[in-house]
Amino acid sequence: MKRILLLYGVSGFISLAYQVAWFRIVTGWFGSTNLTFALVVASFIGGLALGALASRRVARALEVGLGLRGLRVYGAVELLVALAIGLT
Repeated sequence: MKRILLLYGVSGFISLAYQVAWFRIVTGWFGSTNLTFALVVASFIGGLALGALASRRVARALEVGLGLRGLRVYGAVELLVALAIGLT
């Protein structure tokens, strides 16, 4: 259980690092202002909200399609997120 909590914490840390990376990219385009910071933070929190809304459907699809349950669903979603980050 401790390893799962550690991985969960590492996942959150990586998502915050990803947010910082996007902020640096956006400041290169628009400059470092309060508006650009608000844009990145709002996009980050909006993505969390959309992910929360879609999580039930995704979890159900992974359970039915791949036969995964519980923490295995969470692990599969984390791998999908890592794949999406790699593609961007």
